[in-house]
Parts: sequence; structure tokens; C-alpha cells
Amino acid sequence: MPKYVALDTQKWALNQLKEACNGLFVDFLVVKREGLTNTNPITISTKTTLDSTTRLMGIVSSNGSALDSDHVFFNPFVWQWRHMGYPRSGTYTSLERSNTLRPIVHIEHDRDGMILKLTENYVDAVQTKLRRSKSKQLKVPAEALAAWALRYDDLTDDVTPEKLVDRFKTEYKFDDKEFAAFFGRVGMPQGHSFADVPVDRDQLLEHLLTIAPLEAKPVVEAEAESIEEDLPEDLIEYLRRDLLLPDALLRQLVTLLRAGKHLILTGPPGTGKSTLAGRLAEVGEKYASEFSFPASDGHVFTTATADWTTFDTLGGYMPAVDGAKLVFQEGLFVQALRENKWLVIDELNRADVDKAFGQLFTVLSGHNAVMPYRQGGKNVTLAFDRNSAASGFSGETGRYTVGRDWRIIATMNTFDRNLLFQLSAAFVRRFAVVHVGIPPPDELIAWIEGRGLDQADLELVGKLLPVLNSVRPLGPAIWADLVDYMSMRTKHSFGGSLAASAEASFIDAVTAYVLPQLDGLDQESLSSVEGQILELLQSEAEKSRLSATFKEVF
Repeated sequence: MPKYVALDTQKWALNQLKEACNGLFVDFLVVKREGLTNTNPITISTKTTLDSTTRLMGIVSSNGSALDSDHVFFNPFVWQWRHMGYPRSGTYTSLERSNTLRPIVHIEHDRDGMILKLTENYVDAVQTKLRRSKSKQLKVPAEALAAWALRYDDLTDDVTPEKLVDRFKTEYKFDDKEFAAFFGRVGMPQGHSFADVPVDRDQLLEHLLTIAPLEAKPVVEAEAESIEEDLPEDLIEYLRRDLLLPDALLRQLVTLLRAGKHLILTGPPGTGKSTLAGRLAEVGEKYASEFSFPASDGHVFTTATADWTTFDTLGGYMPAVDGAKLVFQEGLFVQALRENKWLVIDELNRADVDKAFGQLFTVLSGHNAVMPYRQGGKNVTLAFDRNSAASGFSGETGRYTVGRDWRIIATMNTFDRNLLFQLSAAFVRRFAVVHVGIPPPDELIAWIEGRGLDQADLELVGKLLPVLNSVRPLGPAIWADLVDYMSMRTKHSFGGSLAASAEASFIDAVTAYVLPQLDGLDQESLSSVEGQILELLQSEAEKSRLSATFKEVF
């Protein structure tokens, strides 16, 4: 008489599996069941894993139908439902795009689909990338997973927990080394682990709806990236240092770069965008392994210009040294690829990016592009290679590789933000656009107070802050320049002359650092700013000087 995994055992199994590992472990199981081993590559398409996905995750009612199209599959590791198209949007897409799975599975494509091969160090990669967190070793409870994976099966009447695990191990093609590395033995609950009748599918469905109710928000199609790569405080502090930036922003940027995104940092002048972009690139160069960060051999920091063409960025023909022929000369971007260096582009909006990026557009979307040049008898090609972390150049093939760790980090001012949305949609969608804003007024004032201004100077700066916030907020770097000037000018004499009064140094600083930032304001706003600053002054001479400057400048 056959036996079956009891419903109570399945409930126990779900509690054991919840948060036992990263949710992407379920996709690793799917391709293992498809036959992927360290000696056997497999080929899958967007449809071929349906049987394995259904076997591992499929949930139906007693009449054999799914609850609805959004509740067809259930991931036991995260207690989340998956929709009907999950074999395509889940496993297939995660393998194609997930940074978490890249060190585990090597991918190539041919006419039949995606060719999968386990990487040389896949065991270590699974242990580190598919664990739940750095503080929790990967030891998926074997009996619990076997009970879930074989939840509907007819079992032999002499079944035991050991035999159940062996059956799972065989079906999913885990050898002894893999099993010892990925799984732990927890035993099964005392009592009736197995039943004489099949599990009531309606009761199981009811239980799943209890722990993952329909009211829950829909889950995104692709599984979230590994959360084992936490965000240590020393990384956050390295990025922030003297910048007034919130933790949430820095964590967002680190996560986006880890997830394979290129960045555009927008924000008002002086918020630290350029400095921050450089520091992010420094982490990739110096501390990638320490902080689980995409790695590079350095970065190229450049400022975009309106004159940029594909000749400047990608390259073109130039006369050889002897003048006898034309040879391909690398542009800035292509040179960065060969040297495996990130690109940090300041003031991106200055360039006509649709013209300047050329074939790199295609490569940023994950496709190869052939440029209209030849080098060493070979066509110059730009190619994205998800299986290679580093970028580089092969003289044998004429191929510049864009590795999965290569990044572009660009900046542009909020004042020019309207230009961002004049860029082509094809360009913008290849980047994550992140706003680097100005800190709250109280935090900015506290920071200014800490710079040691005299009380009279501090009062003037404190009153100027809300005047500008109402029309054109300025970042901390500009306030730092203004404060540093005032501090020096009011405390030091120059060439025997007396140190300037607080109001005199204030007007000097406003003229030097604030007025240039007001360019582009309408006349009404300029008049309002001028009037409000004049109200802060007592000296008629300084009032006259400020008014004269406004008149000359605007």
C-alpha cells in the first residue's frame, strides 16, 4: 500500500524552508532537475523548464486547476506566488540577467536556446551567493525540501525520511559533494510523517493562502538579487565622508551597481554628485572583493562636451605614423574597455549622447555591435559578455568585451534635468536615474555651524538659506565655499588693510558663489532674491554695492 507525505509534514516543511536560502535557489533546483551537472551542460528555452517548474512549485486544487493565472506556482523559500509565465520570466530571465547566478552558471546562446554549464567554482559560488545572508551558512534542510518537492508523489510503503531524501537527491541530480555542501539534515517531526492517503490538495492550497494571502502585493517577475551581499557601514562611510548624504541614497546606489545598472546622478549644484561618482568608481577599483562590489582596474573621469562624436568616444581612422595608411584609433570609451576601467562622465547633458554613444547603445542593452572599422584585418566589434566579469580587448578577434562588471556613472545638474528627458528613450532606459538632493535645512544649518563661523556671519548665512531655498536651492559644496570665504575674510587682513566687516565679506561671498547659480531665473524671481538679501543688510554702502552687482550681472 503506497504512502504519501502528510499535510502536517508539508506545513512543517514550509516553516523549515522559509528563509533557509536565497529565493533564487528554486531556479537552481529547476535547472538541476533538467539535468545540469558538473559534467553535463544542458540547453533550455523559455518553455522547456515548465515541467520541472511545475513539479517543484506547481499548486493546483483537487479538480486539477490552478487558483488563477497569478497563483500557479509557489516558491517555498520566500512564501511567494508566481504567475503562469514564471518559467520564462523567472528561471530563464534570472539566469540571463541575475548577478547572483552569474558566478554559478556559465551561459552561451545558440539557435536552440540558452546553453548552461556550471562554472569551475560553482560549489563555492552556490554557498556564498544562494545563502540567505552572510551570517547564515547555506544548509538547506534536506528532509523539508524533499517533503515539499515530493508532496504529491506515491511513495513505497516502507518509505523513511532517509529514503525520501535519497529519492529527491536522485531526481535533482545532486552528487555527494554537492549534497554535503548545500544541504543539512534536520530530521522529520516525531509522529506521522507519512499518510495512507494522498494529501488533500484543497487543504494544501488553503494553507498556502493563509501564509501568502491573495491580498499580498504582486511579486515582480524576476526574483530579487541576493541579499547576502549586505551593505556594511564602513562602505557607507567611505562613500559619504565629508558629503551630506543620507544612508538610504548610498545604499540605493550600491545596490544598483551590484545589480548591473549604469547610473545617472541628478541634483542641484554642489550636492556632491561628481565626488560621489568618483568614490563609487574607487570602490570598484580598490575594494571590490571586500564589499562584494563589481570590480575594475580603475576609472576614467571625463567631462562631456557638445563636440563629442563617435570618433571621440568610440574611435575612428587616423593616418599611421608613417602616413602610408589609415589605422583605427581608439576613442575614450573603447580605451576604457580595453583597460577594464569604468567611465565617470561629468555634465552628461553637455553632450549629444545619441550621437556620441553610437554602437555602445546596442552593447549596453546586452547585444553585440560591429563598428565600421577594421583593426589588424579584423572587424572592430563591441560585445557584451555576461560570463566575463572584466572588460578587455582581443587582438586576435578585434573584439572589445564589455564585461558584466563594467559601469558608466554620469552626472547632470537638476537645472538641466529637463534635458534628461530630451534624451532618447533608448538611452535613458539603459541607466538608473538617481536624484542626489539637498539635505534638510536644519541639517544643513547644523553642518554650517560646525565650520566655526562668527556669530554675525552665521546669522547672515542662516537668513540667506531660506531665501535661496524658495527659488534655487544650493548644495552643501557651494555653501561650504561661501562659508570658508567669509570665515577667512572677516578674520584676516590683506596687505595691511583692515579685515572686512561681516556684511562686506557676506556680499563678497554672495557675489562670488551665489549669483552665478542664479543664472536662468526669471526677472521676477531675481528681483525677489535681491530684495530679500537687501533686507538682511544694515550698511547702506553694502546695499548699494549688492544692487549695483545685480544690475551689472543680470
